[in-house]
Amino acid sequence: MASSSSHRDDGSDWDSAEEMEAESAETLCLFCSKLCKSPELVFKHCSEDHDFCISSLVAKLGLDCFSFIKMINYIRSKDITVEGLQRIDASNVPWQDDKFLQPALPDDLLLTYDVEDLEAGGDINKDAVTISQAEYSSLRHRLFQAEEAIEKMRETAKIFLQDGAAPGTAFPTVGLLRADEDSPYFESYAHHGIHQEMLQDAPRTEAYRKALEANAETSVKGRVVLDVGCGTAILAMFAARCGASRVIGVDQSDIVFQAMDIVRENELHGTVTLLKGRLEDIDLPVERVDVIVSEWMGYFLLFEGMLDTVLHARDHHLKPGGTLLPSRCDLFLVALCDKALHQRHIGFWGDVYGFKMSCLKKEVAREAHIMLVGPESVCSVQAALVKSLDLNTCSVADTNFTSDFEFEVVPVADEITAFAGYFDSAFELPVPVVLSTSPQAEPTHWKQTVFLLEQPIAVKPGEKITGKLDCRRDARRRRELLVAITLRDQTYQYCLS
Repeated sequence: MASSSSHRDDGSDWDSAEEMEAESAETLCLFCSKLCKSPELVFKHCSEDHDFCISSLVAKLGLDCFSFIKMINYIRSKDITVEGLQRIDASNVPWQDDKFLQPALPDDLLLTYDVEDLEAGGDINKDAVTISQAEYSSLRHRLFQAEEAIEKMRETAKIFLQDGAAPGTAFPTVGLLRADEDSPYFESYAHHGIHQEMLQDAPRTEAYRKALEANAETSVKGRVVLDVGCGTAILAMFAARCGASRVIGVDQSDIVFQAMDIVRENELHGTVTLLKGRLEDIDLPVERVDVIVSEWMGYFLLFEGMLDTVLHARDHHLKPGGTLLPSRCDLFLVALCDKALHQRHIGFWGDVYGFKMSCLKKEVAREAHIMLVGPESVCSVQAALVKSLDLNTCSVADTNFTSDFEFEVVPVADEITAFAGYFDSAFELPVPVVLSTSPQAEPTHWKQTVFLLEQPIAVKPGEKITGKLDCRRDARRRRELLVAITLRDQTYQYCLS
């Protein structure tokens, strides 16, 4: 897993990087997979290759900035044909619902295009017109007002593009991604290797098995269970073995085809039904389920954004008072004093066979590392809880958060070389079970997420260190995270990707 961080005192590095990304972005055609360097080239391509003149349609339907944005999102989300668009009447456009203000395609430059720049039929009237001074002044005033309105519309569009949604609108969940946009994520789970790694993670698999088996009579037997992201169907089969009346497993990855064979091989096909597809897109054979079980947690808990899908399942498929497994997840941060680790990853570049490669220190310091942290490396007396998620009540917006933290430094530490994040997942049942990825716990495949500091921070034994952690999902790559750690007026930024 590659992640990145940088040390700076303000947000200029990120801002300039985002501007560079925006400048180099390409725009997808409305009707095919061709990418163009600008909205104008998209319109030209649509005219030449698809016989579609967007300026004529805008004029015909009398679209303003907002209705133009809705139309673009409607076209992208509905895969409508040119012929279908031409048949739309101005009195009954199908994109009136405000949900079409939500971008169907991340970073869609068409949504920031000034619709006023479009001329009907693509022609500009060059004939001179003589008007009075009063008319000229009136037109200038109206133009000024229009420019102000357009600027406000542009800012609104930018909010949707950069932050995903304005207040009161839908959060940009991974479920809003098109299937082709999200295919690399699901393809990464198609190979048996990643499932072998997870199945051989005994603390992980045993925690789920124990939670189901120890609570079979009270929480599983006779109930309908939904396994979200079922993979090899191990959790679905645990539930079936514990007496569930029916188990439905859903996975978009091709591993589900092997899972179907596995279920049949174990003669559980009478109880377990597996479905191929994204949970957000498919219809379940039952309206509501009693239990939702899912192993959705990623590095630093929230990486990959699978929580979005679990919460969608909760809101659309779980009976009132139903059970979520796990039901609570807590995210922690600890300070590290590991000089050998710092030398291995950062100090190494100061002398490489007699050559200085100092510039690479910054590159390495931009990466967060997934690695096992020995408990002896932890130099904070207690872990700082930076986020607690009650899965029964939380929302996807809770994955963007800012939290203050405080550490007391252990007596033997004289510097902080890194921070490490880990999580605990709790199955709050009559027989409770906790799955921990702490440095003090038995190692798991999640290991810990280590945020290295390019320059260690000097501390005194017993000193109290206060700081702030900010975590938010990347607006352009919704399964990735941006993390910033601030202390002593300096900020260290990381991207989990």
